[in-house]
Amino acid sequence: VVQYSRMFMAVECVSREDVAEFCDAFNAKAVMPERLQQWAAEDQAPRVVCLRNEVRRQLNWTLACLLTQKLGMRPIVWFARDVVSPGRGRKLPVDPTAEVPALPRAVRDAMAFMKPEDTEGVGSMQDFFPGCVYTFSDNAVPQLGMVNNAECVGVDLVLAPGEVDDGKHGCWFLKRPPVAVFVKPVGTPMSQVAWHMMRANFLHCLKGVCLSRRGGLSQGSQVQHNVRRFGMNLSDAYAVTDYCCQGVSFKLDAWLAHLNLPPTGGGLQRAAVFVDLTRWGAWEHVALLCPLWAAGDTDARNRVIYQFHELACLEPDLRIELTRLKMSPNRRRTRQSSGRGGGRCGALVLTMCIKYVCNARRRSHNCEELASDLNTTTVSCQQTRHVRTSNCTYNMR
Repeated sequence: VVQYSRMFMAVECVSREDVAEFCDAFNAKAVMPERLQQWAAEDQAPRVVCLRNEVRRQLNWTLACLLTQKLGMRPIVWFARDVVSPGRGRKLPVDPTAEVPALPRAVRDAMAFMKPEDTEGVGSMQDFFPGCVYTFSDNAVPQLGMVNNAECVGVDLVLAPGEVDDGKHGCWFLKRPPVAVFVKPVGTPMSQVAWHMMRANFLHCLKGVCLSRRGGLSQGSQVQHNVRRFGMNLSDAYAVTDYCCQGVSFKLDAWLAHLNLPPTGGGLQRAAVFVDLTRWGAWEHVALLCPLWAAGDTDARNRVIYQFHELACLEPDLRIELTRLKMSPNRRRTRQSSGRGGGRCGALVLTMCIKYVCNARRRSHNCEELASDLNTTTVSCQQTRHVRTSNCTYNMR
């Protein structure tokens, strides 16, 4: 795993032969029936890490249905309520069951495949059964990679008044989202006192998320719709993206990877492949949901090798810049060891510049003026919400 993962983090260009060797070895890791039977004997439910949200939604639903069939349970399914603003000057209803205008077809279809982070974890379709696994994702600063993921297990739920099971389908489809879903952290025993609380009456505590979605033809005019989604902020856990796998170790759990190329074009991301590869502890634990290409399809194999080779090789300009940044500390240490000095003086000048930028940042919000005053190039400038400090990153000339 370490050998192959270094291909997607190295600055030097990787040869096509090495990438082809990796693709062939990775393609041979497609899951076999024997591995699935072993997981079933160990009472492990397979989970998938994928790169696209539209694939993730279908995979999660399929895996949840297969698990409920094995356990002999009947899942409960509900859909989030997406409502559009009734007009300018009018407020959106608090109760999602009220009469509201229906969403246009284009907007409704687009919102069904929105990313979970865009809807604060409120999915368009959610299910429940005792023991169902969900995730909570909290990321305040995605640019810095500060991701906190927590898993929880569904215990019980409180239905809205008037929900009656007709018993006609393999799933119980609710007319409206439930009032509350009770969960517990993974691996934590639950007190029996909470079971009495679950049978009580609860207030309306659905999660409301304000969204903004544009709908219309690609070549025509666009109309903006203000949409509010009502549902539970529980993310699916049987099929997750590489975004949710940061900091997670698969160990010996039943995890599968779906890294197939999109059929409609586009490609993979270098960081996503690196994250997926480094989740396993050993190469023998790696397993794919399906092969990267069909057996005997030479053209498909060449396309996959070309795509992964593009990921392994950085752009020439970026490679030169990373090499220069990597060599700068070595040159600075060489000058300091040779007695030339200049390190302390440079640090003092840089500290004075940082203090000047931070003090001026409190008085002015124009980053371009600060950059011109210091004769610098501003890369990013971000101010925190609760603390009156600023973090300014720039390149000194």
